[in-house]
Amino acid sequence: FVMILLGLFRNDGIMRLLGLLALVVPLIRLFVIDVQDVLHRIIAFAAAAVVLTVLGYLYHRLSARLNSD
Repeated sequence: FVMILLGLFRNDGIMRLLGLLALVVPLIRLFVIDVQDVLHRIIAFAAAAVVLTVLGYLYHRLSARLNSD
């Protein structure tokens, strides 16, 4: 999250991309390797959905605000 926010505030596209990649790698590992039980998989999907929704909202709000300045 820090890399994405720094990329937004500095208007640096590469930093935002690296931040998104830094989030994708652990999510893939979580769902492919770590979560084997069905209940834990459901909880992990729900938590990931909440985190990604909040991240998308913040990304949209901050990028619109910073691009308008």
